[in-house]
Amino acid sequence: MKTLAKATILGIVGKDPEVKAVKSGTVICTFPVATMARKKNPNGEFFETTLWHNAIGFGKLAENIQKTVTKGSKIYLDGTIDYQEYQGSDGTQKTSTKIIINDFSVIAKSEYQQSKEQLESVGNKKPDRLFEIDDDLPF
Repeated sequence: MKTLAKATILGIVGKDPEVKAVKSGTVICTFPVATMARKKNPNGEFFETTLWHNAIGFGKLAENIQKTVTKGSKIYLDGTIDYQEYQGSDGTQKTSTKIIINDFSVIAKSEYQQSKEQLESVGNKKPDRLFEIDDDLPF
């Protein structure tokens, strides 16, 4: 019997991706992604809450994430749900959940990233002319 633990997330990146290389040389990229969920309280009233998801990418995918994703980006993730059990500092058994990214797309860049790109594009433009040259000048 086949099973599947797939995740599709459309959310907002909570902080800039952290990138590191492990001993084998593989690049790993981790970052949190926020989504909103509508829930009902004990009084029957609905409210929205933020759900945080830990995303992780490996290899070339991690390098591409590092180049294109920043805090505040709206991102689409397609991945696999992974659970890891570990012992906490207090000795209790804990579970960590991660989304192992198979594919991603940046839907909208963060406001910071958009502003930075606008400033860079303005700074890289060469002016047509700093001043007008009058060809009738005697020198």
